[in-house]
Amino acid sequence: MNRLLGLPGVLLLRSLLVVILVAILVALFLDRSEELSRQVRQTAQQQTLARINAALALYLLQQAGAGRLQQLPAQEGANPFELLIRGGVLTAPDYRGIGLADDPPLREGWYYDPQRSVIFYSDGKGGRSGVWRLKLRFDDRNGNGRFDPGIDSPVSLGMKKAGD
Repeated sequence: MNRLLGLPGVLLLRSLLVVILVAILVALFLDRSEELSRQVRQTAQQQTLARINAALALYLLQQAGAGRLQQLPAQEGANPFELLIRGGVLTAPDYRGIGLADDPPLREGWYYDPQRSVIFYSDGKGGRSGVWRLKLRFDDRNGNGRFDPGIDSPVSLGMKKAGD
């Protein structure tokens, strides 16, 4: 047995096996880390949308308290980031500004597309995940399909998934 271990090729074979094993583990790690990165980005997007919706609920209450409910329909399709940042209700460090969904790859972050009146998230590599639009939901008491302050009551102002 000792004679076998003393052969020069055995050490080379062991080293080769270790290198192969490490290469397999690195490949598995890289594959898994890509998936984990995607999940982290998706979770961050969901958290940002939840923060926007919470801030929009606060904004709706502020407008109601100030007697400015008649201005709410004009906010539909508006840029929620600008609306909430201007109102001091939300900070959005990952908001990058205006960007068209058809633009070449944009930096990673949130953008507002004024042509479609939607926000979207760019992964920085040309991919877009999700498209959302600012939407006013209200109880249409008179059934005319539009918000009438004093007659209809607002239910929520929030982000709704938009078709691309």
